[in-house]
Amino acid sequence: MVKLADRMAGWFVAAVLVLATITWALWAEQGSVAADHAIALLIVTCPCALAMATPLAITVGIGHAARRGILIKGGDAIELLARPGRLVLDKTGTVTEGRTALVRWTGPDEVRALVLALERHSHHPVADGFRAAWGAEPADETVTEIRHTLGGGLEGVVGGRTLIVGSPAFVLSRALDPAGLAATTDARYTPVLAARGGEVVGAAWFGDPLRPEAAAALASLRADGWTLELLSGDDPAVVERVGAARGFEAGAVRGG
Repeated sequence: MVKLADRMAGWFVAAVLVLATITWALWAEQGSVAADHAIALLIVTCPCALAMATPLAITVGIGHAARRGILIKGGDAIELLARPGRLVLDKTGTVTEGRTALVRWTGPDEVRALVLALERHSHHPVADGFRAAWGAEPADETVTEIRHTLGGGLEGVVGGRTLIVGSPAFVLSRALDPAGLAATTDARYTPVLAARGGEVVGAAWFGDPLRPEAAAALASLRADGWTLELLSGDDPAVVERVGAARGFEAGAVRGG
């Protein structure tokens, strides 16, 4: 839009200069009044408004959005939002409240302190859930060699042994599950496994409430002609349940 306005401004300036020249020529026989009329035409047809209106409007729009807590990267985003298209939403914190809460834990009590010690080095919502549930437990274990894997989980050496905490697929790619903890599933919650020394030693399930206002917002977007999709790194069964609860089509929801 800005480039189009700039191109129009260029042609506009050329046209105004031609008209000013014609005006001067028509009034040339009247003496100095010819210059007055030509200058008047240049003043009243100043292209500044045309060249500045679009970038100013975009800047004002970004400012209004910022005051409402919406961060817009640039004017191109505003231009895209002016027409309905394909809108991809993250689940956690957008359709849900992003308050990940520990619902259930299966595993020895001594593992809890180890998991908490490792998760205190992460800012992931799952780590927030562990800290909220177990924050009062001692976590004096030394943690070294910490490695974060996007979409997977967290690894580190805790108490001299490797500890892995993350999604079932991530943990089971690095450890065995002799107790079959990964087999327990519940479509309402997101599972997280903990493995130590190459074996799964604990399993946790996390819940995340749906945003009450999300239903009306999604309905409004659909009414405006937007095609909506839902993505998440959480367990696919959980994401499908959330998507179904908010009216997403089956093929428009992807977890994992």
